[in-house]
Amino acid sequence: MLLPILLSSVVSAQETPPRVLHLGNSYTFFNDLQFRVADALRASVPAMHDAEGERLTAGGLRLPDHVDRVERGDAEWVDKLTGEPGRWTWMVLQDQSQIPGFPETERYWQESADAVSTLDGYAVDQGAETVLFMTWGRRDGDSTNPSMYPDFTTMNDRLDAGYRSYATRTSVDGRTIWVAPAGRAFAAVYNRILAEGGTPEDAGSDFHRLYDGDGSHPSALGTALSASVFVRTFTGWPPAWDTTPPGVDAADLDWMLDAANAAVVPFDDLAYPWAVMVADYSAPTDMDPGLGWVASGDQLCVTVGVDSAQDDVEQVTLGALHDATPGCGRVWMLDGGSWSAERVDAEAGATGELVVAGGSFTLRSAASVPLVVAGGTLSLADGTTGTTLDQSAGTVVVSVAGPPTFSDTVSLAGTLQVDGTLADSASLMASASITVADDLAHNLPDDWALEVRSEDGTDTLWAVAPDAGGDDAGGDGDGGGAVDEGTAGETTSGGGDGGEDDPEDEASSSGTSPADKSGCAVTAGAMGGLTLALFAVWGRRRDT
Repeated sequence: MLLPILLSSVVSAQETPPRVLHLGNSYTFFNDLQFRVADALRASVPAMHDAEGERLTAGGLRLPDHVDRVERGDAEWVDKLTGEPGRWTWMVLQDQSQIPGFPETERYWQESADAVSTLDGYAVDQGAETVLFMTWGRRDGDSTNPSMYPDFTTMNDRLDAGYRSYATRTSVDGRTIWVAPAGRAFAAVYNRILAEGGTPEDAGSDFHRLYDGDGSHPSALGTALSASVFVRTFTGWPPAWDTTPPGVDAADLDWMLDAANAAVVPFDDLAYPWAVMVADYSAPTDMDPGLGWVASGDQLCVTVGVDSAQDDVEQVTLGALHDATPGCGRVWMLDGGSWSAERVDAEAGATGELVVAGGSFTLRSAASVPLVVAGGTLSLADGTTGTTLDQSAGTVVVSVAGPPTFSDTVSLAGTLQVDGTLADSASLMASASITVADDLAHNLPDDWALEVRSEDGTDTLWAVAPDAGGDDAGGDGDGGGAVDEGTAGETTSGGGDGGEDDPEDEASSSGTSPADKSGCAVTAGAMGGLTLALFAVWGRRRDT
C-alpha cells in the first residue's frame, strides 16, 4: 500500500511548494541540475507549478562526505539536513561516479552504502522521500579502471546494480528508497543508435552529445535528460518542457523525452511511488460516479498494474480533474491480466494512457486516450474509435466486420490479427496517418498482403488479395507494399561549490584501486525488451 502513503506525504508537502534537495558533486552541479529539475516539474505537472530545487555539492564528494559534513558541524549541511522539518519533498543522493559499481566487499562501496542509510534517516526526520540518482557509465568506459569498466555498457550495468543495492539500505523497516535511473536513459539512447545501425560513440551522435568534453560529466543535454528522468520518477507524469533548457537544441527535445519515458518502466525491477497493483488500489474519493472506474492523481500520475482478470466495465477514466486541477492516470496491463471496457477516456484537460504490456484488454467502443501496445493483446471490437494507437510489440486484433478508426496516428509493429472472413480485399482500419513496420506479422491468407492507401487526408490499411495487388482505386498507395507473413575526474566548478580534491583520483589512480584489485565483472540492470519497445512507441508518437 505504498501509493496511498506517499500520496498523503506529497499532499501534506504542498502546504509549501514541492521542493527538491540534491546532495552530490559535479555530476549534480554541472549545468545546475537542481534548477533544471524544478523547471521540468513546473512544466510537466500542473499541481507543481511552484516547484523549487536546491543543492549541497562540491567537486568529487562521496555520500560519506555529506554525512561527515553534518557530523563536523558544517553550517549549511546541518541546516538543510537537520533543520526545521517539512521543507523538502524529495532528497536526492548522488554518489561519486565510480563507487556504486565497485564490488560490494570493497571499503569504498560499503562506506557509501552505510551513508545511504544515514542520509535516509535525515530524510525521514525532514519528512522527505529519498531518491537515489543512478548516474551513467562514462562514454568510453573508465581508463583508470579498465578491467572493471572497459566500456560504457559494462560500467553502466555495474552502476545500475550498485544503486539498486544501495536502495535496500533504508533507515526504517518497510520504507522505500526510490531510484531515478538516469543511466538507463543514457543506455536507451545508446541502444537506439545501435538498433539504427550506428555507432553511439561517434562524435556528433546523440549519445556522444550527452557528455561534456571529458566523456564523463553531463553536457547541458545530458543534464536535461536526467531532469526529465527525475520528473518521471518523482511523479509518473510524462516529462515536458515549456521552454527549451539552456544549452539544448529544441530539435533534441522529442527523442530526449522519449528516452526519459522509456527508462522509467513501472512494475519491472524498480519501484515507483505512483505505481500500484490493482489489488492494492483505491480510486480517488472525490470523483463523479459517472466517470466509472477511475485512475488519476494531481501530484502523481497514478498508474495501476493489472495482473488478474477484472470484471467488465462500461467506462474506465484515466486522468480526471481534482478540484479543477488536471490529473493524470494510466492502466498498465501485465501478464495474467484481462479486462474489457466499453470506453476508455480522460476528462477534458487531464492526461491518460492505456498501456498493454502483457495480458489482454478489449476495447468495445471508443477511447479518447492514447493506446500503447508493447506486449500482450489489444482487441478492438467492431467499429471502435480512438485517437492514437502505437504498437511496438504484442498483438493488435481488428475485425473485418467493423474496422477501427483513429483520429490521429497509428503505428504498427509486432503482430496484426485479423478476425473475420476475407473473400476479397478489405479495409482493416483508418487514421489520419498509418505507419506499418516492414516486419509486421499477420494472419492473412497465403499470398495476401497489407497495403496503406491515402486519399483525402486519410490513410486506410487494406488487406489485399493476390489478384488485387497494385490496385490504385483506394488512393496513391502511400506507404504500401507487401508485408511478409509469418574523469578525468569530477572537477570543482562554479556556483561557489568547494574546491576539494577529487576522490575519484584518490580511489583509482594510485595503483591500489579497488577496481584494479578485484578482477571481477558483474553485469546487471540491462534494459529489457519492454523498455526498448516503449522507447520505439514513444519515438513514433513524437515523430508523427
